[in-house]
Amino acid sequence: MARNPAKPPRKKGTEVDFEPDPKSSAYKEHKKKEFLDQFPRFGAISQTAIAVNIDPTTAYDWLNPADKRYDPRFEAAFRLADQQVVDQLKHKGLHRALTGSDILLMFFLKNKDASYRDRVIQEIDEKTVDFITNSFIETIQKKVPEFCPNCKTHLKFKSDIAKELNDLSSKLPGV
Repeated sequence: MARNPAKPPRKKGTEVDFEPDPKSSAYKEHKKKEFLDQFPRFGAISQTAIAVNIDPTTAYDWLNPADKRYDPRFEAAFRLADQQVVDQLKHKGLHRALTGSDILLMFFLKNKDASYRDRVIQEIDEKTVDFITNSFIETIQKKVPEFCPNCKTHLKFKSDIAKELNDLSSKLPGV
């Protein structure tokens, strides 16, 4: 029985529920299901593709909306399988945190789950922006000649660059 394509696949045990598309070749649909079933075991597209004997670019094509082989059902099922990997890493991370430490696992978690990523807030105050802008302007004034050495034409772009830098610095948020 065909499923409503608008309905996302659901987790069923350790495998991702992925019903084959009756309009697609049986072999291709079998490979998609096999890939999705194996992905939580490997956690990486290329290793999973090799394990199920498909080219890794094929799996990426199934996930790429710009590709003619894109399959939105496969993408939805893949997102669930990928979440299973994240869940496994979280479980292992908690276990290892309680029994010791594992820096490699920390990097896996940072890659798979945004809540583990470093948060960087960068603030630039007005003095810093002025310093950087003025340093650029001074460097331009020292290094760029007033006149073309060959034809002696006045090079007015130095003042244009300085004006542009000042305009850009005034548009920075929070400055």
